[in-house]
Order: sequence, then C-alpha cells, then structure tokens
Amino acid sequence: METVKKYFNLKNIIILLFVVYMWLFFYTRILNDNNELIVTIPVIVIFFIFLFIQILFFFLYKYIKKKKLEISKIYVILAFCFLPFYLFAFPQAQIPDEFGDYNRSLEISMGYLTSEYKGEKIGAGRKLPTNIEKVFSNNAKYEDTLNVMDITLNKKTKFYNFANKSLYSFPCYIPQTLGITLGRIVNIPIIGQIYLGRVFNYLLFVLLGYFSIRYLPLKKELALFIFLLPITLQETISLSPDAMTIGVSSLLVSMILSFRYNKDKMLSKKELFFLALLAIILSLCKIVYLPICFLLFLLPNSCFKSKKHKYIYTIFIILIATILNLIWLDISSLYLNAFHHRSNSSLQLEYIISNPLKYLATFINTLDVYLINYLVTMVGGQLGPLNINTSAPIVILTLIILFYLIVSNNKKCFLSIKERVFMIIIVLIVVALVFTSIYMQWNSVENKIIEGIQGRYFIPLLLLLAGAFMSNEKNDLKLNSNLVLFMICANVMALIAVSTSFI
Repeated sequence: METVKKYFNLKNIIILLFVVYMWLFFYTRILNDNNELIVTIPVIVIFFIFLFIQILFFFLYKYIKKKKLEISKIYVILAFCFLPFYLFAFPQAQIPDEFGDYNRSLEISMGYLTSEYKGEKIGAGRKLPTNIEKVFSNNAKYEDTLNVMDITLNKKTKFYNFANKSLYSFPCYIPQTLGITLGRIVNIPIIGQIYLGRVFNYLLFVLLGYFSIRYLPLKKELALFIFLLPITLQETISLSPDAMTIGVSSLLVSMILSFRYNKDKMLSKKELFFLALLAIILSLCKIVYLPICFLLFLLPNSCFKSKKHKYIYTIFIILIATILNLIWLDISSLYLNAFHHRSNSSLQLEYIISNPLKYLATFINTLDVYLINYLVTMVGGQLGPLNINTSAPIVILTLIILFYLIVSNNKKCFLSIKERVFMIIIVLIVVALVFTSIYMQWNSVENKIIEGIQGRYFIPLLLLLAGAFMSNEKNDLKLNSNLVLFMICANVMALIAVSTSFI
C-alpha cells in the first residue's frame, strides 16, 4: 500500500495525465481532414521517434533531478539534447525568412559584406547559383528534403532579391557564414550547407546562453526558461540573425547586472573590451536595440579607476555603436527602397512627427488588436512559417510561468528605484522603436494599425525587464526540477506540432 501511495502521489498523477494529453495531441495531429487515421510509413516513423523522445527525456529528467546540477550546466545538457530534434524538425525554408538568410550568409561567405542594389523594381541581393531555388520551397515537407539531398551549387547564376536581409549587417551572420563556408570548402550539397549553418548558429547561441546564465546574479531559472522556449529554439536552430541578437543582448545584460551586483569588483581590460564588443555587435544586429547599451551607465564607479573613467568609457562605447549604426544605415538605406512598395519611410516619419497624438492612437489600436498575438508568438504559440499552432494550454501555462519568473521577488531589490525606473524606461523605448521602425518600413503612410510585428522581437527585453525585479539576496544555484520537467514537456509538444505538419 505504501508503494502505491509513493508512486501515485499528486505530482505523478499530473505527469501521467500530461503524458496521456501529449499522446492525444499527437493522435489529433495525424488525423486527415475527415478526422480519419491513415497509418502510413511517415506516421509510423514519427510515432517511434516521439516514443524514443519521451523515454530519452524521462531518463534525462531523472538524471538532472538526481545530480542537482547548476542551472548553466542543465541548460547546456538540455540544449544539446534538443539540438537534433529541432534541427531536423523543420525542413528548409519552413522557418521564417530562411531562404533570404541562406542567400545573405552565402553572399558573405563569398566575400561580399554588402548586397548589390539593382533599383526599386529588381531589388537588392546578389547573383548566386541557380540551383538554390531548387532546394528551397515554400511548402517543403520531409519528402521534399530527401528529394534534393544531392543538389550542389552550380556555376550558372541568377540574381536573387533578398533586400529585407541585405538590411542586416554582416556581424549578424558570422556563425551561419562559418557553417556555410565550411560546407562550400568540402563541396557538400546545399542541404548540408543549410544544416551546417544552422548548427553553427545554434552552437554560438548555446555558448552565449551558457555564459549569460553563469554571469546572471539572480533569476537564472528565468534565463533558462527563455533560452528553452520553443520559439527561441526554433530561431536559434535556423539561419536567422535573431540567435545573435537574443544571445548577445542576454549576455550583455547579464554581465552588467553581475558587475552591478558585485560592486567591489574592478573590471579588467578584457572585461571592458568584451562589454564594448557586445554593445557594438548588439547595436549592429538591429538599431532598435541600441538603447540597451545605455545599461552600461549602471556599472558601479568601483568597477573603474575613477568616476571620470567610467563616463568616458561608457559614452565612448555608445558613440562608437551609434556611429557604426549610422554608417551602416547610410550603406543600407538603398535596400529599404528595394522591398518597401507600400511604405515611404520619410513621409511616414514626417507624419509621426507632425501628428504625435494620432500616432499614439495608432500604437494603442495596434496593441488592442495584436497584444494577445504578441504574447502567444513570443513563447512559441505559432511555429514554423508562423502557421503551426501549438498546444493552447501549454502556451497559457508558459505565459503564466514566464510572468511569475519575471516579477517574483521576496526580498528588497538590489537596484535603487532610479535604476529600476531607468531599466523599465529602456524597455519602453526599445518597444517604441520596434513599433516605429516596423511602421516606417512595412506599413503604408498613415496606416491605422501597425502590421508586421512579431512576438519574438521582444525576447531580448525579457531579462532586461526582469532586472528591475531582482532581489538583494543571491538565490540557490540549483533549479526546481518541476520547471525542467515543464520545459521538456512544452518542447516535446512543440516538436509534435511541427513534425506532424510536414509529413
């Protein structure tokens, strides 16, 4: 009787119910349009893959729970275990903008740091091998991937327009480019290059994520949660520059909070250089995240030789980041015209300045219409080409847990009220810049709603926002195993939703 009570406690019952729900979810995903189950070879393969995944992660969870590892090590273990499943779950071009990301990375690997502008009608991009388009398909499934496994880059070329990706500076594509360059050197097929680019992008993000958790003085479990969100794993396993943006911003915020928490630490030249490098790369990823660099002002005076040294260093880094951004904006300004046929940035800016109250109304109207969508997509409610809906109960639970991890604080915050307000203001400024940049670049003049914003744009702000709620007492380095279990289950559910969409 005691043995029965031991194994049928509330937690185990919840886990059992969740496993049942997981398989019911899988069952509903493999039914055809008439709600009929047609057993095919792909369905059987997917079934055994997910049976294997459940067994694998069950033992992994038991191992993590038993060993009581540090959160940074738990992250690395989970990240590498999820790597093969996320890597192959998405066929080529089934992650937003991957065709353009591949072309931009390939262009850089060929030595072209900027794209070629051909005018508004033709666009901006580069002459690249014609075989590329044979590999990428907007409706690619696993079978299509197998059919193009042997296609290599040919000598015949054509002009590809990827102006929306030409806007990104080359540092955003460093890991993808390294992977694709390696693929070109050994002359592997295009599919192999895509997957190498994905792997290199993911590995860099895992490295940045690991050190972000190590440096973060508090709320390490939040960082783990953010880095293991299905949408984060999707973007970082792709060729998207979002991996660099999220990783660099997280590490920059973590390091600054760490140095602010440990006030007595004098920063070495290497640390000062690395902070400066992170700030510059982040600003080059997307200019809307440039205000995050102002967090450097939170560094204590004790980290520097003098107060004067601190302000000279901080202002100099921000100026460098701003100047480099302005230089890149000048270089890439032509690319805006190459893919914005509805919008006119200069007229849109003039409208915003002349009618601030009307723009404020547009901002509020947009939140009215899309706020729920931003929250849902920020945690992975829609994956793939943003048309694969995941489990609604999991999305709701994810949002609740995320909110709790951000605002939970039982002790006095180690930041002053002014510093906390400063961080929140930076968050609000970045949000305003995200909305305004999309409004100027993607929307027709005086549009009443700002179209084109996605929830993943706000992921780099989550740790920054949480910084305003960090307590003054260092938390335990060991993680609640229930959170690990939930993240495993959430990602398995996401993988079910994705994989069953491409069979």
